[in-house]
Amino acid sequence: PHRTLTRIPTGLEGIDSLLGGGVMMRRIFQVSGRYSCGKSTLAALVVAEAQRQGFEALWLDAEGRFAFDYFASMGVNLEKMDYESGKSAEAYFGDVHKWIEKKGGVIVLDSVAALLTENEISKDDGPSVPEVPKMLPNFLNKVQNGLNASKHECLLIFLNHEKVDFTGALKVIGGRSIEH
Repeated sequence: PHRTLTRIPTGLEGIDSLLGGGVMMRRIFQVSGRYSCGKSTLAALVVAEAQRQGFEALWLDAEGRFAFDYFASMGVNLEKMDYESGKSAEAYFGDVHKWIEKKGGVIVLDSVAALLTENEISKDDGPSVPEVPKMLPNFLNKVQNGLNASKHECLLIFLNHEKVDFTGALKVIGGRSIEH
């Protein structure tokens, strides 16, 4: 039987209209765009509305740029939101899996571009080939299975950056690994 999925409105009428009333729970929602275009703001609006509906929230701040006062002014209840920062990609991925199994609500991963694996963190001269894009397809498949099987309604919001490469083509960090 088909499930009726709860939708969390963004509070932005045009986006909510395009999404059929808001972002669906039990889904992975990617927001990508150029730097400073409002990705985190959109995610914060979803968190604020989810909290108003009684859901919990977890913000995984891989960038270290969480704007506490700004998001509080938009209605995010910081006292009722879990916040993690300064971890490896593996640790953030573990946090996502634990949250889906034990809690419900909205998880925001801000952002894919800032994720580093434990191996990348330990290298002095940095990685020659990024390792996170190799990890993402498996992680996302496990997350989607977890979202579908969970007793709790949960939503994962991935924030991601777009950049223009040397050929002028628009690229998303993590490439096609996030599309699948």
